[in-house]
This record gives sequence, structure tokens and C-alpha cells, in this order.
Amino acid sequence: MYKIIIVAILYIFISINVKSQTTVQEIDTYFSKVNVYKYIEETRVDVINKYERETTGLGFLEKNKNFIEQYKNKVNNIFQNNNAVLIYKLNVFYNKGDTNHIIKIDSMNKNDIIFFKNFKIVAHVEYVENDPYFEIGLTCWEKTHCNSLKKALKKILKLNIKYLMVSENFPGTLLYILNNKIYVYRFIKHETFEIDKYIDMCSSAGAGL
Repeated sequence: MYKIIIVAILYIFISINVKSQTTVQEIDTYFSKVNVYKYIEETRVDVINKYERETTGLGFLEKNKNFIEQYKNKVNNIFQNNNAVLIYKLNVFYNKGDTNHIIKIDSMNKNDIIFFKNFKIVAHVEYVENDPYFEIGLTCWEKTHCNSLKKALKKILKLNIKYLMVSENFPGTLLYILNNKIYVYRFIKHETFEIDKYIDMCSSAGAGL
């Protein structure tokens, strides 16, 4: 049985004005409708099917059958024996100097999953254009960036958060919901802001997110 901390996926776009307490309530309403275990199981199947397709096309069928079986065992072990947290994908839009902003939950792209044990990252699945990429540990373009991200995830997961999120508009950050508030954690500088304050600060400075 999967050990689920937070997992969900949405199949529609949601636009929400975030200058309101109801934002978290509306997000929670949609996320709570998701069949968590089904999503993780579908992801497991996606990962294995992709490997089978890629490996079968290499020839040496009998040898590849052994590779496929070993890979299945590795994937199944990761999925079944670790805690799992989903990273939702969303976008936040705002205009310079305008304190109003909109959250759009990205339902067109599948959400990623991180597997961890004792708050140490064990593996992750990243969907790129809905194609799953399964990796042991956590991979990043830069080592410094990766180390900061690992520390951020460990810190955030210990907070007993409700949802974990990322946004293309917020590079270098993780978003999470805790105590009915949305927070932005800028992991390179290890700074935390409530989302309204963070966007107002960036909007006033003219910074693009």
C-alpha cells in the first residue's frame, strides 16, 4: 500500500483571485476529489511502460527481459515502500503595480511525485509534456541548486503541510499550503513569504516571476 502524504491531479483549469481566504478553500475542494491511490498507481504503470517501450526497441530481447524485470522490481519497491508527495503544477499571474493576482492550476500537464523516507529524498518522477522521467534521488542542473532544493524539501515536509506546489512563474521557489495560508519558499536564499506579500513585493520592484 502506498504511503501517501499529499497526492492529487486536476483535469480542469481553475482560476482564482488569491486575495481571499477562500482561495485555499477552493483549492482544497478540487484536490480533495482526487483518487490519490489511483493516480500513483497510474504513474507507476506509466514509468514501467515507458521503460519497456524503450528497452524492447534495443534488440537482444531475452537479455532485455531480465533488464525489464529488474527495473520493474526497483520501481515497485520505490513506489510501495516510501512516503509519496505530489508536487502540483500551477501558474500565478499579476501585473506590475497591481495587488490583484490570479492562480491557475495547470491541469494540462501531469504533476510530479517525490518519494522520501525519514525526510530524505529517495526518488522522483517528473512529467515533461506528460512523459514520465523516473530518477533515483533528486537531479538538478546545478549541484548548488540541487542541494538547496533538497534542504528546502526536507524543511517543508517536516512542517506537516497540506499541499506542495511549483509554478513556472516563480523560479527558484516552492509553494505550500499550511494552516489555510499559501506560502512561497525561495530555496536559494531560504526565505519564506506569504504569497500575497511575496507577489506584492515582486510587483512593486517590477520583478518578473
